[in-house]
Amino acid sequence: MSTPKESFEFDSESKALVIDDEKSAKFLHTNRLRSKGVSKNNIIIASDGAEALEMLAKDNKKEIKLVILDLNMPKINGFVVFEEISRSRSDIRVIIATCRAMTDDEIAQLDGAHEIISKPIRASHMDGIFETSEEAQID
Repeated sequence: MSTPKESFEFDSESKALVIDDEKSAKFLHTNRLRSKGVSKNNIIIASDGAEALEMLAKDNKKEIKLVILDLNMPKINGFVVFEEISRSRSDIRVIIATCRAMTDDEIAQLDGAHEIISKPIRASHMDGIFETSEEAQID
């Protein structure tokens, strides 16, 4: 859906936050991250926007460097979560993963996302998005 921006390095201190209310999507996103060498200890899961915002607020060490974000979720939707991340944590790369068709206005609301991709995420979508350092690949 969008042209990927430059890749970035994901090191052993970095954490990925997967935000999705669908169990199968969380499983798939986690497996895609693991296939790219991200340690299971560095993957955090949130089932809705409210839970995700709580996790981000508690990330005092700013270890979360990557977010895979669904847009359609209960409690707080992905647009609101993205807006909060953009406002308060510009150091986080956000990948929007959605199965919905979006209007031009909705796409404009997501300006600044690292990438917007359609679900399901194929392994090839992760290529070039980020690189894992060798030390990040230790379980």
